Amino acid sequence: MKKFIFLGLFFMGILSLQAQTTQDEPHLAGIRLFTGFSSGGLFDEVGELVVPGIGLDYLYQVNKTPFYVGGGFTYARFGTEMTRRQDVLGGVAQSFRIRRNNNMITGAIIGRLMHDVGYGLSPFIEGRFGALHTYTRSRIRENRLAEPISSGTEQFDWAAFYEVGAGLNYAIPQSTVKVELSMTYFNTLGELDFLTRRDAIYSPEGDLALNVRRSVFLLWVPR
Repeated sequence: MKKFIFLGLFFMGILSLQAQTTQDEPHLAGIRLFTGFSSGGLFDEVGELVVPGIGLDYLYQVNKTPFYVGGGFTYARFGTEMTRRQDVLGGVAQSFRIRRNNNMITGAIIGRLMHDVGYGLSPFIEGRFGALHTYTRSRIRENRLAEPISSGTEQFDWAAFYEVGAGLNYAIPQSTVKVELSMTYFNTLGELDFLTRRDAIYSPEGDLALNVRRSVFLLWVPR
């Protein structure tokens, strides 16, 4: 079953499209859907890690040349875990939901070389440079719909990153919308601390221990 879920996410990542509105050329703005997959040192540290996310990009064509510059932001989640425990509040024998989400956000400047070859097709190569922020937040509730009794950030870190890749942009005929497919390589310039969904461990007495990981964050990202 897990293999089928992984394959489904993989093909979803490959088939995700970037919709771009071009109402006022040379401006391009759009939404990206993506699914990243761990590789290199990150895979060695945590094994298979799937990172689905969404991003917003803006690009400006420089003087009608094939060169575009701009910026982008992304949000992704690389694991969530829900547990129930009865030892959350001392002296209270009640079951509580504890949910932890492992998140990442990025902000980057973008440089792209893209050339129109006709038939609405524009192959491109692209580079990004920016900052990655990983953080884990937890919330404790009586049930799924109740207000949180407690919430907070348990772990966070920052690192610079670069991302390089190539893709194909397609202009839909008689429309201001473009779609694209690409493959990129994402890598941090140093190691950072983070948690996965398996890294919050409770002792029989109810004490929490966080197994903090430290690694570069290296992903292959079809989108």
